[in-house]
Amino acid sequence: QVHLRNITNQTKIHAGKVHIVSEQGGNFIKSSQLDLKIDLNKKPWAYQVQGQANNISISKLLSLITEDDRVSGEIEMLKVDLSGVFVENKPLLKSKGVINVKNVNLAIKQDDDSTFPIMMDSAQLSLEGNKEVIIKLVAEESDDYEIPLDLTVTTNEKILTFFTSGEPLPLSLAFSANKAFLTAEGQVKYDGGKDDWIYQMKVKLKGPSIRKTVSLFEEDFDLEEKYQLTTTLNGNNSKLQLFDTDILLGNSSVKGELLAEKSAKRWLVTTKLTSDNIDINDILPTVVDDEHEKATSKEGKLLSDKPFNTSWLTYVDIDFDVNFNNITNGEILLGDYIVIANLMDGVLRTKVTVSGGYQDKKSNYDFELKAIDKALDLILLVDIKNFDLGTLLALTDLTDGVEGELDVDVEFQGRGKSVSQMISQGSGILRVDGGEGRISSTLLNLWGTGLTSSLLFTAAPNKNVDTKFNCGAAKFVLENGFFESQGIVLDTPETTMAGQIQIKLPEETLKGVVKPEPKKTSIVSIRTPVTVSGTVLEPKITVASDDALLTPFNMVVDFYATPFALVKNVLSSDAENPCEEALSETGRAEKKGVIEVITSPIKAFFGVFKSKEPATQ
Repeated sequence: QVHLRNITNQTKIHAGKVHIVSEQGGNFIKSSQLDLKIDLNKKPWAYQVQGQANNISISKLLSLITEDDRVSGEIEMLKVDLSGVFVENKPLLKSKGVINVKNVNLAIKQDDDSTFPIMMDSAQLSLEGNKEVIIKLVAEESDDYEIPLDLTVTTNEKILTFFTSGEPLPLSLAFSANKAFLTAEGQVKYDGGKDDWIYQMKVKLKGPSIRKTVSLFEEDFDLEEKYQLTTTLNGNNSKLQLFDTDILLGNSSVKGELLAEKSAKRWLVTTKLTSDNIDINDILPTVVDDEHEKATSKEGKLLSDKPFNTSWLTYVDIDFDVNFNNITNGEILLGDYIVIANLMDGVLRTKVTVSGGYQDKKSNYDFELKAIDKALDLILLVDIKNFDLGTLLALTDLTDGVEGELDVDVEFQGRGKSVSQMISQGSGILRVDGGEGRISSTLLNLWGTGLTSSLLFTAAPNKNVDTKFNCGAAKFVLENGFFESQGIVLDTPETTMAGQIQIKLPEETLKGVVKPEPKKTSIVSIRTPVTVSGTVLEPKITVASDDALLTPFNMVVDFYATPFALVKNVLSSDAENPCEEALSETGRAEKKGVIEVITSPIKAFFGVFKSKEPATQ
């Protein structure tokens, strides 16, 4: 497959000196010139070489020395001007001169038969001899092209490891770029005395559009946006520093600094990110693959039994500092975010502060995570003040028919080898209090406008009316494998509703009751309680009779008695927030502990009002 032609060669040997002058052409190198001098009288041998090769076929050239055919493409020009001595294993380190490469266009075949292109306008390798190798690289590609890339990065110290699946973090990254521009210029030095690589590089990557798919924790995301990245990096074998880093993505911009230093135990990575302009639509990709969600639903459980991967906590120590101001979602101001995270000796401590936007006052989120015998130990504390619930539910596409503010307090401590085990064996408390607001809901109004109970199941679900509420409150306790409410109450001008719910873990079975009490007198007002059973993912709602629930037997059971007592306390209260006061008077003694999944009970509760089938949701 390799043909040589037009060969001219002249070799002279005299007094231990060799001089070779050669010109040749063929189908794997269109043309080449070589002038090589070797002095055999010196130990080690000294050499001097000048040469140039044009239009080099990489696949045909490699076929001379290997059967591996994964690399194909062409190099337009390779030029060499070097002098030095032959040293075993490290010949370049004893050489001086320059190697220039022009217009590299290669393709590497991947395991799935896709190809990964490498395109470069020019590169230069400068050798200084003795102790240093200086690499100067300038690469730019301006033509339209796409890069399908599956990236796997692994270091000996396991600072970063990206896998399609496996440890330490199941993440795969694939992206394609159109009209991408890459410019990199810098140098890499090798210090032979210290056996150390020293490098400095400036990199700029930009393009009008990028489409990125990220698979993280078995969920796929997709993002398409304009982008630009510029950074400067310095480092050696034990230190890496990135500074003057600017990231532009869509309408968002972030400045960053990173310092990674190798210690006796492991690497320490210090990161600082700041921004005064972030649109959450630019930085949060959209889920494009719901296979994981479908698989979870098939299991019939909300909480996963998949074992935790705990080894990543010991690979690296991290100091992480984020200060993002003016985070928006389109025209909606979400607020300011401050995140401080510290991972040291396998223990991760994080503090998040959110203020402004839909959080009128500062809210704090604190958690501590550590690995113990292949299990994770979690302590979670959440203190949310004046939380704009309507904005949150609209952003999550749950419903845009809610207005009002909430205070939320969460405490949780649990240990387990999976999410399900951690929650089931954990303990905690969740408190939610809300003042005046509005709910757009057919179901709420059915419980107070004189309709018969049968209409609860047959009324047109698309009828959308506004229901104001005076207050709402709920308390949940997690202990001994049960996630149980101390009471749930919602008061509107027409109706007071109170409920009690219990979830048995890890089976996730439900037991609950909701008691509506219309405030307006009507013969056909709906006062009939509703009972809840089934599982978290497949709840069943049925209508129960007051007589059945008010039997002496059931009344002594606090579980069924709580909603009736809550209704009574709310209706008789003169407090500014009668819901909160009713819970305080009715609830049992508070138990210490928490629930990790804050949003699930809230989302499930308000999901009732969004449902098109109130009878089955």
